[in-house]
Amino acid sequence: MNAARVEDLAAVSSNSAYALVSAQGFYKRADGGWRPANGGLPTGDLSALAVDPQNRARVFVVGDGREIYRTTNGGESWRRLQAPPISKTAEISALVVDPRHANTLYAGTFERGDYAYGGDLGYPTAVFESTNGGATWRALETTGMPLPQISMLAIDPLDPLTVYAAARGVFKSSDGGASWGTLVDVFAASSLALDPSNPTTMYAGTHGGVLKSTNGGDTWRELNARFGTGSVNALAVNAHTPETVYAGGENGLFVSHDGGDTWRRSRGGLGKRGVESLAVDPTGHTLYVGGIRGGLVELSLPGARS
Repeated sequence: MNAARVEDLAAVSSNSAYALVSAQGFYKRADGGWRPANGGLPTGDLSALAVDPQNRARVFVVGDGREIYRTTNGGESWRRLQAPPISKTAEISALVVDPRHANTLYAGTFERGDYAYGGDLGYPTAVFESTNGGATWRALETTGMPLPQISMLAIDPLDPLTVYAAARGVFKSSDGGASWGTLVDVFAASSLALDPSNPTTMYAGTHGGVLKSTNGGDTWRELNARFGTGSVNALAVNAHTPETVYAGGENGLFVSHDGGDTWRRSRGGLGKRGVESLAVDPTGHTLYVGGIRGGLVELSLPGARS
């Protein structure tokens, strides 16, 4: 686990978390340590992770870029679900579960072939929706997106009809994915994070920086982050102290304690191994940091809720 890329992370309680480890599969943290939980998973190539907010033992993952699997017992056993009808040159790059309607899921895709440019095959679908827990999927109308290259999906926890997508820009749907509009046009948005207590405050990671909006994406400002070159792969907001924001990428882990106005490098990161994924546990006790070139660090956070 120490030498492998940590593709994704989710913190589910003060002492429990999940991780996707490149070529090694699904790991869970319980009883003070990490262990693999791949029973029934035919592959260790997992790339996206979504946890049901109402039932944290119910988890969805993407396998081999094209299949979706579900566990209802925290990884002890898995079942393959019907996958969205993506094109032959696409991968499922993002998953998210509706926080109020647990059978509603969204899957984002990333096109890697010439199909992405249309032609006789038409314009490919960037986002799919399932309303029955992944049994069937329907393509959403996403022609407002320049290309289906979704890096992340996020749902407003107070208004689940509001869905955000990070791609070549940041996009928003206010009607559960039926239509989309462009919030900000950047070369590549690689990550998103919403303030859980005030979701109209949100952050978007780009190539070398972070954008912030305080009005649901209507306007944005570029934060004075100075992270250097490389994409900001992961963002996390501490739900206990929402002015505390974490950002991770090729140049390590950075933290802001004033809503992004100022940043400093965290000494507890992974150094030159870079940061691929971040997660803060719901009580604010622990920050989990997953490395691009391996490693998973757990940082104890001050002022956490008991």
